[in-house]
Amino acid sequence: MTQHTINALLHFPPDFELPEDCEISIRIQNITNRDAPRLHSKWGSNTLPSKRPINFSVIVDSDLVNIGSRFSIDVKIAHQGTALLLDLEQDFWWAGGDHDTDIHLSPVGYIAVEKFWMPRIGYPEDSKLFVKLTTDDNREVVVSESVSLTKQITPFYLRYDPSVIKPGQLYALTGSFETYSQRQLSLGIKPAKLVLMPETVQAPAFGG
Repeated sequence: MTQHTINALLHFPPDFELPEDCEISIRIQNITNRDAPRLHSKWGSNTLPSKRPINFSVIVDSDLVNIGSRFSIDVKIAHQGTALLLDLEQDFWWAGGDHDTDIHLSPVGYIAVEKFWMPRIGYPEDSKLFVKLTTDDNREVVVSESVSLTKQITPFYLRYDPSVIKPGQLYALTGSFETYSQRQLSLGIKPAKLVLMPETVQAPAFGG
């Protein structure tokens, strides 16, 4: 049996500060077969590690897990019963041996945006990348927008105002970038669609 370690480095927005006395739980699933995900490991604590980024070690056994296997990570952090992160699972894969993988978390009010597809076309060094957050059923309703550089490789954060978010509403992220001709072309970003505030479920009333 040969064990290897994937260091999942959990990043937060640079201007985000976690309050003290937070609780954290992490759940890892093997999703190589997406039709039959398997629990790989889970962990929880009433105390957050002080070092940033938080390093969570995922142990893989090369006798049981193949190189290229994919995993999902679900991180939940709460303070006094209030969830501080959006409910977004992210995934990573085992490249073989020991290695790091960067996980950019999305606190409430922030969305970590990642490019995953672009047309094969050149663009200027100073090309701008435009991202819009809209309601999914009406793309004319813009909740927030952001501008960054197209050449940026690492995920970036889109800020939004939590007070304007509707419970249970599905929202969409769309992106475009500038080309040499100043035209804007669409590109793939994720998450593409997300619920920013779960719908409140009323407990059933009994008696009368």
